[in-house]
Amino acid sequence: MREPTIEASHNRKAFMHSRLTNDRHGPKRPIVAGDGRRLALLICFCLALVGCSGEVAVNPAGTRTPTVEQMISDLQDKDPTVRLHAAIQLEHIKDARAVEPLIATLKDEDSSVRESAAPALGEQGDARAVEPLIAAFKDEDIVVRYRAQEALLQIGAPAVESLMAALQDDDPGVQSLAIDALEQLKDARAVGPLIGVVKDEDDLLRSDALQALQQIGAPAVEPLCAILQDEDPDVRRLAAGTLGELLDARAVRPLIASLNDEDWSVRQSAAGALEMIGAPAVEPLLEALKHEDLQIVAAAYRIFIKIGEKDSEPVLIMALNEYGSEEMAEAFLNSGNGALAGAGREWAEANHYRIVTGPGGGGPRWGSGP
Repeated sequence: MREPTIEASHNRKAFMHSRLTNDRHGPKRPIVAGDGRRLALLICFCLALVGCSGEVAVNPAGTRTPTVEQMISDLQDKDPTVRLHAAIQLEHIKDARAVEPLIATLKDEDSSVRESAAPALGEQGDARAVEPLIAAFKDEDIVVRYRAQEALLQIGAPAVESLMAALQDDDPGVQSLAIDALEQLKDARAVGPLIGVVKDEDDLLRSDALQALQQIGAPAVEPLCAILQDEDPDVRRLAAGTLGELLDARAVRPLIASLNDEDWSVRQSAAGALEMIGAPAVEPLLEALKHEDLQIVAAAYRIFIKIGEKDSEPVLIMALNEYGSEEMAEAFLNSGNGALAGAGREWAEANHYRIVTGPGGGGPRWGSGP
């Protein structure tokens, strides 16, 4: 279907908002081909646990599986292969005596040994390992860093406070790993510190923190509403967008208030959020329409077209003439409402645009529903 669109008769500056794609913090979920020694030793250990007859656990050399004491002792062996073998074995044996020796092994000179110590500590589930595992976020080996994060996720709730503290680290890589862990743990205690990261100047960290808040869900709604008043328009804009994703009716009135924000991008983000929330936003928005709050009507014009409130066209046209834009006029043209289409045509002509018919156009339809 060929629909009317508006073309500028002179050059206008285009604005484009896009998320950064070059993540300097590294991949969120690295897929790592394991060290050959580690894989071979793990296979041998599994065979040792099962045993050929299913009755007695033996290792590949034909001797009995070493005791926990022996495994702990082997963590200090001069041979890195022996140390690695011991760490892998302890990954499958929960024993409190192994916690401190495994913590010490997080500083082993061999990265494969450190890599195996982290999941062993995760299996132990002991809170004593939390701080050392967070310290491992600074390990020179990326695999060790992510194994440490996985271990903290296994430990769970006892790790939350320390992960929150790690958000204040000077290293953005540490901050990113902490944010990602808090996102997966979905603990409401993290909301306040994550809100703090939203105010950070680092766009990547901001994005990660907003994603984490979205995953935490309902507990994040009121704190996000609060920062709709932040002095930084970028913070207000990002908060509005995230509230739209959360689809929580508590955000409706704060978002409507943001339709009067001095910053155009904040108003646009708030309007988009209200459109996503849908039905719960209708009655409060109709109040603004009734009181002829033209800036709110202009910011949320898409929703008002979808609502299709009887006899609302005059107020919508007033809003177009007072606060109109090319996008708003084009939406009026294609709304399916004759009065709005006529007003859109008049606005375009008065502002030196020309109307063309072709692919494009479209937009909200009159009375199609919020």
